[in-house]
Amino acid sequence: MWARRWFAVTALCVAGGVAISVYTAAHNGAGHFSSPVERAFNTFAFVSVDSYLIVGVTALLLALRPGPTSQLFATFRPIGVVAITVTGLVYHVALASLLDLQGWDQLGNQLVHTVVPILTVVGWLIFGPRRLTSAKIALWSLPSQSPGLASP
Repeated sequence: MWARRWFAVTALCVAGGVAISVYTAAHNGAGHFSSPVERAFNTFAFVSVDSYLIVGVTALLLALRPGPTSQLFATFRPIGVVAITVTGLVYHVALASLLDLQGWDQLGNQLVHTVVPILTVVGWLIFGPRRLTSAKIALWSLPSQSPGLASP
């Protein structure tokens, strides 16, 4: 019961953080894009947003039905946990001091860069599911073609 609630809160924080980020991006006149629609869609071009979405979907699945066992879920859950951990660390180590956000920008930013990474990692440590992880799943989780690692 506690696990489902934890994952539901995580999914809601992802949804709220991404929604606020899209809204504030659309209403920010600065940048390369002239229309609010272009600025809103540009939000999804960032790798960090991909990590939020993966975490949000897998957390929602865990909230709705504990213990999904498909190989697809077993592949994407660790991808999300690792990606959101890296996202949170990179933000707080390298980027946080560069921003002076206020209002909705600050709320959305804190949700996706602080609250969601903490909820995800703590949720994974306490509730898992870790039993789905295997060497095969870990290999599937790796990028198939990483720059610099591709064969000549």
